[in-house]
Amino acid sequence: MAEKNMNHPGCIETDIIENANDLIVVLDPQGKVLVWNRAAESITGYSRNDVIGSRDVWKRLYPDADYRRRITHRITDIITKNQYFENLETTIVTKAGEQRVISWNTRQIEYGGDYRAIAIGRDITGIAKAKRDEQITERKKAEEALRWASAYHRNLIEASLDPLVTIDPDGKISDVNAATEKITGYSRDNLVGSDFSYYFTEPKKAREGYEKVFKEGIVRDYELEIRHKDGLLTPVLYNASVYRDESGNVTGVFAAARDITDRRRAEEALKEILKESEARYNALFFNTHSVSLLIDPDTGMITDVNSAACKYYGYSREQLITMRIFDLNRLPADKVLRDLSAAKKEREKHFTSVHYLANGECRNVEVYSGPITVKGKTLFYSIIHDITDRKRAEEALRESETKLNVILQSSPIPKFVIDTGHRVISWNKALEETSGIKAKDVIGTNQQWRAFYDTERPCMADLLVDGAVDKIPELYKDKVKKSEVVEGAYEATDFFPHIDRTGKWLHFIAAPIIDADGKVIGAIETLEDITPLVRAQQELKESEEQYSALFYNNYSVSLLIDPDTGIIVDANNAAVRYYGYSREQLTSMGIYDLNRLPKDSVVRDLQRAKDKKEKHFLSTHYLAGGEKRNVEVYSGPIRVKGKPLFYSIIHDITDRKQAEADLKKYSDKLEEMVSERTKNLREAQDKLVKTEKLAVLGKLAGGVGHELRNPLGAIKNAAYFLNMVLENPDPDVKDTIEIINKEVARSECIISSLLDFARPTILTLRKVAVNKVISETVTRNPIPANITVTSNLDETIPEIMADPDKLLQVFTNLITNAVQAMPDSGKLTLTSYLSDTGHVVVSVRDTGVGIPEENMKKLFEPLFTTKAKGIGLGLVVIKAIVKAHHGSIDVQSEVGKGTTFTVKLPIGIEEGH
Repeated sequence: MAEKNMNHPGCIETDIIENANDLIVVLDPQGKVLVWNRAAESITGYSRNDVIGSRDVWKRLYPDADYRRRITHRITDIITKNQYFENLETTIVTKAGEQRVISWNTRQIEYGGDYRAIAIGRDITGIAKAKRDEQITERKKAEEALRWASAYHRNLIEASLDPLVTIDPDGKISDVNAATEKITGYSRDNLVGSDFSYYFTEPKKAREGYEKVFKEGIVRDYELEIRHKDGLLTPVLYNASVYRDESGNVTGVFAAARDITDRRRAEEALKEILKESEARYNALFFNTHSVSLLIDPDTGMITDVNSAACKYYGYSREQLITMRIFDLNRLPADKVLRDLSAAKKEREKHFTSVHYLANGECRNVEVYSGPITVKGKTLFYSIIHDITDRKRAEEALRESETKLNVILQSSPIPKFVIDTGHRVISWNKALEETSGIKAKDVIGTNQQWRAFYDTERPCMADLLVDGAVDKIPELYKDKVKKSEVVEGAYEATDFFPHIDRTGKWLHFIAAPIIDADGKVIGAIETLEDITPLVRAQQELKESEEQYSALFYNNYSVSLLIDPDTGIIVDANNAAVRYYGYSREQLTSMGIYDLNRLPKDSVVRDLQRAKDKKEKHFLSTHYLAGGEKRNVEVYSGPIRVKGKPLFYSIIHDITDRKQAEADLKKYSDKLEEMVSERTKNLREAQDKLVKTEKLAVLGKLAGGVGHELRNPLGAIKNAAYFLNMVLENPDPDVKDTIEIINKEVARSECIISSLLDFARPTILTLRKVAVNKVISETVTRNPIPANITVTSNLDETIPEIMADPDKLLQVFTNLITNAVQAMPDSGKLTLTSYLSDTGHVVVSVRDTGVGIPEENMKKLFEPLFTTKAKGIGLGLVVIKAIVKAHHGSIDVQSEVGKGTTFTVKLPIGIEEGH
């Protein structure tokens, strides 16, 4: 039931409340203000808009917290004993800062099926002042209050348009309003003191009614018929309740009558209309081509069906009227009955569901329903439309739109889409990063040009939407051409000086979006940042001459090799002299012609060097004269004129190899073998013991972590509940709650460490910018003001395949340890760079207390810690994370000078690791 707004003019309650001279407030069970009358606005200075729906007004009226707390305790004490309070005097501070004395009276009322508190505040500032200044006697104050109450009650009664009466315990009328005089035809003097039951067509029923009120305290919608002294009869509904004196004793009944003459006439007219319309209903219901059902909303039974329903469901009429609606839609009975109840109350008229036919076929249906009265009983009239085909089409369209949006948004290539009105309908994240413009700022606008130009002009996609392809060469000159891949598309390359500080070279393709009928419904434009390529080409052109001089004139034997075939692409002058072949001969040979190894073995070694897994090789090369020489080869990938090649520098180590062989011959091989074997056995034994200990510790950590989480959760919930229910708690209590929350948080952190240690490290790999993870770590873990942070992050390092959440955990632990190592002050240095071995290296360096040498070997052992509140698992967990990434972690430290942790991570690792 929708609750009436008591502040809305036109209802009787509003008129009574608004005409009152006293401050009247209605509160919901949570203390929020629902009603705030004119007198409340006038006395306090706060308007309805200031207070309705809020409970903050009490803090404004009682700004002093101690005084407000004393009032709250006093109210709580009174309500505990009496459920209401009377004549509670308090001093409020108005919006203008004026102090006024208010005497409060409250009652609990039932309103709209719920309970509310009504508070009436009487402004007794003048009375209080008179009490202080003139010492008015208690008797005079009581008389004044009685006179005011009498006038107030009279105003309330007379303001009502409904007949109102008060009845004493003997059934005599003690007071009436003008509406009662009008409906009975008798004056107030004649009515007061007379028998209440005298003015009704059924005096006995009237007498039983007010006796019931005295007995039960309240009567709702008690139907009677008032007889006017001229014989006119008026049907009414009486609502009555008892009222009490100051001691709580019942002293009478207050009754209000509501004239239901118009309702009675409407009911009679409705009966005639229903009688006439029953025939029309039968014709409409049974002859309509729409599937129609009549359903009992209380039981779900199907009471009638038309022929269209029988044909649709495949059941006879006799079968259907023995079934319930949830035999058709297979939903739980309580769910169906709830929906029927909502439709019966006209809160909902439209449903979608799934119905089953007699042959078991499942069909999507749309149901339009509403209550209807048939032969005096309220039933539920449902018209069913089959929407199975429409649902399938909608689902297919929705799936298609979802896939398209996912493709656009997840694409690393910047893209935007416009409709025929040139409005942007898609602007993916890659384009946000390239242009610096957020999607929310351009979606729905025609301002796509802002990403590329400083003044408004059409983009290529705009020209395609307008069909103005002839203007494309005018705007893009010789930079544009038709796409060879996409029909109707155009592509161009241009420099955009307004993107970034130094501008960008972009290659862009615009293509029309065409519907099934061949009509253009929009356009998509795709962008590619080729700035690095253009600049590299420029730099390459400048460096080619330098390369030629360095390569050909180098005194080291140097070769350029195709890594895919092993063919020698070029050789310098030193190589020609060393091998004894001309440059033309060498460039017609393969490297396997020089080292005589199988071709597939050579190509494998080249591939390893190309992947940066190996840069140094030992081999045997043959010279043109057939001489065999031992060589040491240092190699690496190089790009020459756009082609990836393999650059090898060859050193002759024949003499050195011979010397090494001679030295090795005279070594004490036996002693070395015994020593090595002993060492291997000892290490194997230590490793086995350590593995068994770690397994036991892992099981224990996992069990303890899981067992502690439930009691910690209960403690945390209890602390949250205490913090929520205690209004203005004592400082000691508040401090205790804060200590509980801090210790629970610390315990949860310890449990997380235990669980991280206990379970295997599983990675979710994706491309990650390591510098971005480092910056996010610093943001999430603010550095104290007494520590200076220096970031030496190489912005050119490539993205790596990694789990960003795990990396965040690694860097958080290292930075936290570094900060804790500098309790007074210090310097934290964060560094990243790409190593020669193709690893991304991150170091965290502090100028703290350092780590003693005796502790260095124990750092990554479980349960070893030097912290008072640590458990010694942090470094163990992060080492496992780094190892899972196929990386390594090292530490260097000097007592009194600081510590540096260095993490090395490969650029790419295989999925599943």
